Amino acid sequence: MDLYNEFVQDFLKMSGNFPQAIMAWFVQKEVEPDQLGKELVTMANTLFRGERFVEAYWVFKACKTGFPEKPSIDLIDQLMASAKERCIAKAFQWLESEVICPPQEKPFLQKQLFMNISEIVEKNPALGAQLFNSPLDRRLEIELLPDQHLSDNRRFLIIDLDSLPPRRFDYQSIDSVEYGKVENGVCFYGLGGGAQVLSMFAITQIAYPYPQIGLYILEWSWSIFKANMAINTWNGLFDSERLFWYVGKEGYEAFFSYLRNEKQFLPSFGLHIDLEMSADAPAKVNAIVKEKEQEYFALMKQVENFYQNRSADEWREIFKRKKPLRVLGLTSIFTVYLQYCMRDWLEGFRSLGCETMLLIEKKSNVRLTNLYSLDMINRFEPDLILGICYNRSNFSFQIPQNIPFINWQQDKLKHCRTPETINSIKETDCIVTTYAYTLSWMLDEGYPKEKIYNSNYYPTNTNIYKPVRLSFGELEKYRCDVSFVSNCSQTAEESFKKLCEEYQHLGNRHLRFLSLFYEMIEEKFISWKSYPTNTDEYEILFKAFCEKEGIEDLPEKLIEEISYKFHFIGDRFLRHMPLETLSKNGVNLALYGHGWETNPRLGRFARGIARNGTELNLINNASKIVYHAISTSTFHPRFIDAAASGSFILVKHLESDFDPVARLFENGAEFLYFDGPLDITDKVTYYLNHEDERSKIAANICQKVQSYSYSRFAKSIVEMIATDPLNIKTV
Repeated sequence: MDLYNEFVQDFLKMSGNFPQAIMAWFVQKEVEPDQLGKELVTMANTLFRGERFVEAYWVFKACKTGFPEKPSIDLIDQLMASAKERCIAKAFQWLESEVICPPQEKPFLQKQLFMNISEIVEKNPALGAQLFNSPLDRRLEIELLPDQHLSDNRRFLIIDLDSLPPRRFDYQSIDSVEYGKVENGVCFYGLGGGAQVLSMFAITQIAYPYPQIGLYILEWSWSIFKANMAINTWNGLFDSERLFWYVGKEGYEAFFSYLRNEKQFLPSFGLHIDLEMSADAPAKVNAIVKEKEQEYFALMKQVENFYQNRSADEWREIFKRKKPLRVLGLTSIFTVYLQYCMRDWLEGFRSLGCETMLLIEKKSNVRLTNLYSLDMINRFEPDLILGICYNRSNFSFQIPQNIPFINWQQDKLKHCRTPETINSIKETDCIVTTYAYTLSWMLDEGYPKEKIYNSNYYPTNTNIYKPVRLSFGELEKYRCDVSFVSNCSQTAEESFKKLCEEYQHLGNRHLRFLSLFYEMIEEKFISWKSYPTNTDEYEILFKAFCEKEGIEDLPEKLIEEISYKFHFIGDRFLRHMPLETLSKNGVNLALYGHGWETNPRLGRFARGIARNGTELNLINNASKIVYHAISTSTFHPRFIDAAASGSFILVKHLESDFDPVARLFENGAEFLYFDGPLDITDKVTYYLNHEDERSKIAANICQKVQSYSYSRFAKSIVEMIATDPLNIKTV
């Protein structure tokens, strides 16, 4: 096979950064670096002459990207534009010669086709290349619907003239489909008129960090696909990570090959749009799903047998570390912070010479199925499994009881407090705590005391968070007087407005009552006296206010729910008011996190997202003062990371503090409390003008935190298990 035909085939397998992938392909074919530009231009021209216009466009783009200094760059731009124009011209020719449509609607159809062709060429080159080089397979008619009230995207239907009788793809509504039913992916058996895809795409569109719903489109006909490009606006669909296109006979086979080999995806919902296709495809999908279920149960027996046959003597040898310990961490990309804790925890084990594996979703649109998770355990054969805020029984797949399992409990989550979870804790389970408050509530809930190991400190990754010398560019980008990293950008007013919208059904009397309660909470924060800080205090206050105002018809469960939400409203007062006071006094703030740019009073200080790790360390190092405030506890991982970075930290003092930083660090010598907006203004002003004192306090806490490493944290756990690996006890 010559280089041209080989490239055409391999182009369909490329993904990600196409110019980079194309150049890597030529390098793999042993093209010399000094000949690469020439070879790219030669290949692009050959593709152009062979009417492979999408491939030609991207090879020209690779040449432009890789060799921007070439004097012929203007010519390459012209060739790229010409390649795209040829794609659009071919699409228009198809519409003119192969499709029956109302003459008066042709300008609209051409406009849609132009937009979608431009989109597919730019955003999904492999799919675009298939589209322009696949044979037309049926005659179609595009008919105008009489319902003029429908939007432009829904005023046409497609008729397949080659079917007997002709099939009409109309616009059945799927707005009633519930999100919960499609949590693991939707299969579209046929594309039809495209309305169902657009509706489902809108219904399942949710914000990060929550799981994204994968949409898998199986469509036999390239003609049907192309007709959809003439009647629908598909902006944003061709480059969406959660939309997968399987078109034509090759695509149909590719989908089932993917489903058989992919252990991270099993569809949970199917939409039958093309009845001809759905007679066969759903049955094939269901058969594969059943095969995978059987594979899971067989694999579960295999894993259980492997660990059941491991004797106590073998376990002892393993934890005496005669060979490297194998440690598996379970977490999710859909956590805000816990995924980074697991990353650092495993790094701590690696520093001890352990082999580690992180089990986490690869993409936001693909779940870790039970089969995939168990398969990874079977392949890795871990000696120890780690979870964070999940006990062994909280996972949907079965973790053999004979493997030691550690749950690092950080938050008071419902699934960890059920009798079923607590009663499921066995000999080889252990719960690690780093918070005094966590230890307290677990003992109150009935966790067995001998199963809890309290480290009494929160670890930090001292390989990431440390004092560094900043470059000029880093200083320019991150320098500020006071930085704050948190996703709490929504104001108290906005939060309360959403609460009122949620409880609008309660009626005007109760909404007025909620407004009065909100005003009382606001007044407490304005005066900065006797304000509540945790959910329990809000519930006590709310019940007392109900009694005072004569509100007797709110159910207990609803009172708990509303109190919980008012706690977050109060949290915004507590965090925002000091920041707003600093801003009024001319302090240069830097606010990192989602949504700060929309905050009406603090938006001008928004700096975007702070990526956990190296960037967060740079932010800490570039900030003269790091601001820390949260309504429940002053002891927080972000405090520890800032301390390890060598930062001067101002912390909001809480009267009711679940876990005070003062139990580990000295106020005034290693960090500084503040008591409200006026107090923080005085302290910020003072320490901005007294750099020596600020630096000394920062250095003191940085030195102390060096002993709070993940390496030490991991080592203490290994030593604890090594005492008796099948009967973990507190040490």
